[in-house]
Amino acid sequence: MSLYDLHSNLEVLYGFDIAPYKMPELAYELAKTNPELRPKLEPTIMKDPVHAVLYARHIRKRPWSEAEPYIKKNMWMWLSYLDFQQNLKNSAISKN
Repeated sequence: MSLYDLHSNLEVLYGFDIAPYKMPELAYELAKTNPELRPKLEPTIMKDPVHAVLYARHIRKRPWSEAEPYIKKNMWMWLSYLDFQQNLKNSAISKN
């Protein structure tokens, strides 16, 4: 749970403007709705294995090689990421 979830006017909170560049969860949430900010948010997102996999799977919709060293730090997320890659390969094969 994030304390940011408990406040109705986030813009007035101290540090709100820099929080997404420090907290992977906030960076991921912001990237979902702001495609133009994604390149600036990716370095923060990739540092958290959970959000890196979610970002690769749901936003990029393709593997994210730059984030793989971070994803490998969590065995369950690495297995999820490998499963995602395999599903992409299988869907590409079935389209041909």
